[in-house]
Amino acid sequence: MSGETTIYIRVTTRGGPSWRPVAAARLGDDVYRILGKKSVVAGEEWPFEPGDVVRCKPYELTDNDLVLVAYEKITPVA
Repeated sequence: MSGETTIYIRVTTRGGPSWRPVAAARLGDDVYRILGKKSVVAGEEWPFEPGDVVRCKPYELTDNDLVLVAYEKITPVA
């Protein structure tokens, strides 16, 4: 069930909706672990950090571009 993919994290310090693509490992149906290091961009804040396990859902960014966005941090079951 695992595999690496790209998910999107909402950038919380910009005026309108803004998203940062990040690498993530699929852990389950809609559950992913954020991989790698945080791409440091001046003035950006993220609600999630690398290593966090998050729940994702489909979201249309623009022009019918459907992506997975992280919306909830969860505690993985051991």
